[in-house]
Amino acid sequence: GLIGNLLSLFVFRSFKLFRKHQCAFYLNIESLANSLLIIVVLPFRITDYGFSYDPTSLFSAWCKARHALVAFLSLLAFFSVCFAALDQYLST
Repeated sequence: GLIGNLLSLFVFRSFKLFRKHQCAFYLNIESLANSLLIIVVLPFRITDYGFSYDPTSLFSAWCKARHALVAFLSLLAFFSVCFAALDQYLST
Protein backbone atom coordinates (compact mmCIF):
# COMPACT_ATOMS: atom_id res chain seq x y z
CA GLY A 1 0.00 0.00 0.00
CA LEU A 2 2.59 2.53 1.01
CA ILE A 3 4.98 1.72 -1.84
CA GLY A 4 2.17 1.88 -4.40
CA ASN A 5 0.94 5.23 -3.09
CA LEU A 6 4.44 6.68 -3.13
CA LEU A 7 4.95 5.46 -6.69
CA SER A 8 1.63 7.02 -7.69
CA LEU A 9 2.72 10.32 -6.19
CA PHE A 10 6.02 10.11 -8.06
CA VAL A 11 4.37 9.34 -11.40
CA PHE A 12 1.65 11.99 -11.14
CA ARG A 13 4.10 14.69 -10.07
CA SER A 14 7.02 13.95 -12.35
CA PHE A 15 5.49 13.40 -15.80
CA LYS A 16 4.50 16.53 -17.67
CA LEU A 17 1.45 14.85 -19.19
CA PHE A 18 -0.17 14.33 -15.79
CA ARG A 19 0.73 17.73 -14.34
CA LYS A 20 -1.61 19.51 -16.76
CA HIS A 21 -4.75 17.57 -15.80
CA GLN A 22 -6.96 18.40 -12.85
CA CYS A 23 -7.72 14.70 -12.37
CA ALA A 24 -4.06 14.05 -11.50
CA PHE A 25 -4.33 16.61 -8.71
CA TYR A 26 -7.18 14.66 -7.15
CA LEU A 27 -5.26 11.40 -7.48
CA ASN A 28 -2.23 13.03 -5.81
CA ILE A 29 -4.41 14.07 -2.89
CA GLU A 30 -5.86 10.56 -2.68
CA SER A 31 -2.41 8.92 -2.68
CA LEU A 32 -1.13 11.32 -0.05
CA ALA A 33 -4.16 10.75 2.20
CA ASN A 34 -3.84 6.98 1.87
CA SER A 35 -0.11 7.12 2.63
CA LEU A 36 -0.70 9.20 5.74
CA LEU A 37 -3.47 6.86 6.79
CA ILE A 38 -1.15 3.87 6.52
CA ILE A 39 1.63 5.66 8.39
CA VAL A 40 -0.66 6.83 11.21
CA VAL A 41 -2.82 3.74 11.68
CA LEU A 42 -0.65 0.73 10.87
CA PRO A 43 1.96 0.95 13.67
CA PHE A 44 -0.70 1.31 16.34
CA ARG A 45 -2.76 -1.55 14.94
CA ILE A 46 0.29 -3.81 14.85
CA THR A 47 1.16 -3.08 18.47
CA ASP A 48 -2.46 -3.43 19.57
CA TYR A 49 -3.31 -6.70 17.79
CA GLY A 50 0.13 -8.26 17.61
CA PHE A 51 1.48 -7.50 21.05
CA SER A 52 -1.75 -6.74 22.99
CA TYR A 53 -0.40 -3.33 23.92
CA ASP A 54 -2.27 -0.16 22.99
CA PRO A 55 0.06 2.86 23.16
CA THR A 56 -2.80 5.25 22.38
CA SER A 57 -4.45 4.47 25.72
CA LEU A 58 -1.61 6.26 27.50
CA PHE A 59 -2.58 9.66 26.11
CA SER A 60 -6.27 10.51 25.97
CA ALA A 61 -5.69 13.45 23.61
CA TRP A 62 -3.94 11.21 21.06
CA CYS A 63 -6.69 8.60 21.38
CA LYS A 64 -9.32 11.20 20.47
CA ALA A 65 -7.22 12.84 17.79
CA ARG A 66 -6.39 9.51 16.15
CA HIS A 67 -10.04 8.69 15.53
CA ALA A 68 -10.68 12.14 14.07
CA LEU A 69 -7.55 11.92 11.91
CA VAL A 70 -8.49 8.48 10.60
CA ALA A 71 -12.00 9.66 9.74
CA PHE A 72 -10.71 12.81 8.05
CA LEU A 73 -8.06 11.02 5.97
CA SER A 74 -10.47 8.25 4.95
CA LEU A 75 -13.09 10.74 3.81
CA LEU A 76 -10.48 12.85 2.04
CA ALA A 77 -9.28 9.83 0.07
CA PHE A 78 -12.84 8.77 -0.78
CA PHE A 79 -13.99 12.23 -1.86
CA SER A 80 -10.88 12.89 -3.93
CA VAL A 81 -11.51 9.72 -5.94
CA CYS A 82 -15.14 10.75 -6.38
CA PHE A 83 -14.10 14.24 -7.50
CA ALA A 84 -11.58 12.76 -9.95
CA ALA A 85 -14.28 10.55 -11.47
CA LEU A 86 -16.74 13.43 -11.63
CA ASP A 87 -14.14 15.71 -13.19
CA GLN A 88 -13.30 13.07 -15.80
CA TYR A 89 -17.00 12.55 -16.55
CA LEU A 90 -17.74 16.25 -16.95
CA SER A 91 -14.69 16.85 -19.14
CA THR A 92 -15.74 14.24 -21.72
